Amino acid sequence: MTTVADGLFQFGGVPVGTNLDTNKIFSTSTQGRAWFVNTANGTNGNGRSPAQAFTTMQSAFNNLASGDIIYFVGKVTESLTTPVQVFDVTIVGCGNLPRTADATPTGGNYAASSWTSAAAGTPALKIIQQGWRLINIFYTAPATAAAVQLFRDGGAGNLERDASHANIVGCHFSGGQNHIEFNGGLTNVVITGCKFNGSTGAALKNTTGAGIGTNYIYTIAGNIFQGCASNIVVPTNQASITGNTIGAFTTSGIDLSGGVGKNSVFGNQLAGTYSVVGGYASANANDSWFGNFADVSGGVTQADPA
Repeated sequence: MTTVADGLFQFGGVPVGTNLDTNKIFSTSTQGRAWFVNTANGTNGNGRSPAQAFTTMQSAFNNLASGDIIYFVGKVTESLTTPVQVFDVTIVGCGNLPRTADATPTGGNYAASSWTSAAAGTPALKIIQQGWRLINIFYTAPATAAAVQLFRDGGAGNLERDASHANIVGCHFSGGQNHIEFNGGLTNVVITGCKFNGSTGAALKNTTGAGIGTNYIYTIAGNIFQGCASNIVVPTNQASITGNTIGAFTTSGIDLSGGVGKNSVFGNQLAGTYSVVGGYASANANDSWFGNFADVSGGVTQADPA
């Protein structure tokens, strides 16, 4: 057993990791071990307790198995790819809210959890296997890449790399090019309760990859987009895009063109002119855009943007 020193490793005000062989975010334990990273005050020990926290995220990655969880504080400045054939890992930032973990003023990096890439052209995190989850992390995107890339290729069997079933919750993405990038066609991706601001490319962006599928059954809900060049630029099939604030942008608010369709876009607050020219585009005529608050007669949409 171990205790939580000085309130460092907490989630929602509740100490975590008191049982080192289990994941204690939920009311019942789940399979996997707990690992701790503290870039500011870690001891580079065995990573199994706050007192023995690793000083780098790479050290935690070197020890991961499927089902594990990483709790971290401090500022990670690394460009990492998730381990091959390691699934269903959760990474939790342990600050109260996502913010940059800067060393100055003194103590600013004590409990916050942030992550930035080590190189301008490389994602901070590239996910290559299914079921990874990111919670409560502040990401600063690199200048010419994504903060987080979800990657899929055309491999089969043990050679398959597929970041489908990713879950990104309560994170904050700021600056740089793209914030979350989808490469290769993924399925069942959930992005909820996140904030996106200042992207020079797109907050959520699809890129061409070697995958074998299309973006399918995404859930993009309850997020806030402000001050990005574009917000959601993803060809999708059967996605649910609901309850988001689509703030000021320069190119695209929501652009689903190129997808198969059957998407539901409802209950969002849409800045700008509600039209294709204004930055809103469907994937297909069988999309359903309804009940959004926008610049239309009566203020509520009843049809796809024209």
